[in-house]
Amino acid sequence: MLAKPAPRDSKQAHASVSLAPVSSLLTPLRYAWLVVALLWLVALLNYFDRLLITTMRDPIKVDIAMTVVEQVVDLPGVTIFEVPDNLDSTFYSPRLFRAFCLPLLRQAAAMIHARGKYLFIHACGRLKALAPLIFESGLDCVEGQAHPPLGDWHLHEARALSPRLILCGGMTANEQQWRGPGTARRIDDFVRGLLDSLGDRRRFVLASGCNTSPHTPIENLIAFRDAAWKYGRFT
Repeated sequence: MLAKPAPRDSKQAHASVSLAPVSSLLTPLRYAWLVVALLWLVALLNYFDRLLITTMRDPIKVDIAMTVVEQVVDLPGVTIFEVPDNLDSTFYSPRLFRAFCLPLLRQAAAMIHARGKYLFIHACGRLKALAPLIFESGLDCVEGQAHPPLGDWHLHEARALSPRLILCGGMTANEQQWRGPGTARRIDDFVRGLLDSLGDRRRFVLASGCNTSPHTPIENLIAFRDAAWKYGRFT
């Protein structure tokens, strides 16, 4: 007579069945793919979020930005507001500027001008193609303008756009980093020529064209300052 096999413990049998797939899932390779799948899900959700913002109706986007302007435009003691951007036709073609920037800038400029205040925007690079739109937008100053080769127009060309515009820039990294004997004299001549090219020296701020190079000798900055005091006065 054959002996009956001993019955297996039911809990042990259940554990052996349920733990097998879990242990196989947690192998290094499958765990890595699980992480990748979760990251793809996060990326997909972020994509939909960006898509929602990008396809949002322009009036809604303008309303959101104008709400921010309304919150700060009446701050006491603040007369100049600057758009934290980097205006350059390489990034903003005239078509894109007209479609996405012009409506907001017009409204912001109107609100700021109604308080007797000014609207600036930072620039770095090529601006000639945007010149008519800069004037149309109501901006008071394009700050940090750089002449060639860093930019594509000279300050006297910007001056010709409108006497209303405040010019700011003219001191690019090329001039800032000049070295050698006679550098102070060279800077003096440069600043004098720059100011002479503008004609009317009012509404002009001699400043860095985009940025101040970390390789600029402090003596050069002092020479720029002295030349500005020497030639920048007007009556």
